Amino acid sequence: MGPWDVIHKVFSAEEHKKMSIHDKSNMFFQDYSLGPLFVQDVYLQVVPHAAKGDEKKTLELISKSSDSLCDGDLVDRIIRSTNAWSLLPVQERISSFKRYIQSVVRHLFLCIMRFYQPSVAVPFSDPKIRELLISLQKQNMSETFCKSDLMEGHFVGQIGFPQWLGKNSTTNKNDRLLQHLQMHMRLRISGSKRAVNLDYIQYIRDAVTRPLIKEGTDGVEKSVEAMTSYDLIREDLGDILSLTTWPGRKDPMSQVEAKVRKLSVVRLLERRRL
Repeated sequence: MGPWDVIHKVFSAEEHKKMSIHDKSNMFFQDYSLGPLFVQDVYLQVVPHAAKGDEKKTLELISKSSDSLCDGDLVDRIIRSTNAWSLLPVQERISSFKRYIQSVVRHLFLCIMRFYQPSVAVPFSDPKIRELLISLQKQNMSETFCKSDLMEGHFVGQIGFPQWLGKNSTTNKNDRLLQHLQMHMRLRISGSKRAVNLDYIQYIRDAVTRPLIKEGTDGVEKSVEAMTSYDLIREDLGDILSLTTWPGRKDPMSQVEAKVRKLSVVRLLERRRL
């Protein structure tokens, strides 16, 4: 069963009529890495039948489901950061069940953080803490109900691929670009990768592009000097433009005249490098 089939079953009111609580729980283990991303991406596209068209009730159901997703994500971070894969059943319970479990898990995390400083990694491998977490599985589930039961209904849109995956890929790419820039600039600055992102690259971009925009070919040497003063190479210019051009904003290089681009900064940088 593929992820699209699973997510349809998770929220379909018709499918729930022929599913037991164990069937619903087993859907979590079809793909416990990708499944939560699908749920987070599409649960707002579901019209819950329990709300019966009441907008206030719909918002309450969405709020409860959002809390459940957050609680499940907390446990997911614990599992992946400490390789505590035996806690997967705990994540399934916390992600899927509400009312009683939500208050228990939040109280649990508050208790843990009282005993350990925030700057120190919480030792979830500690036997006492693990025993406390796993004990959640043994709670009486007769007073709980599934998160998917909260939002069961019908979809008003298509089930798409999780947008988080694309955003995460872009984030990782930008992080690598910043790392390369920081390495090239290391002999000139003492700033961290974060400092390069927040305090340097936008001003370097302006120092490179403004002379080209205002002075044309006469400003090429100034642009090259701005790059070489930070030991930046020709590939870095494209990275800087990529990192500082936000959606909805124009690329500064698009304002540079065509004849100036022919006598480009990149070419002069390459000549100086040789």
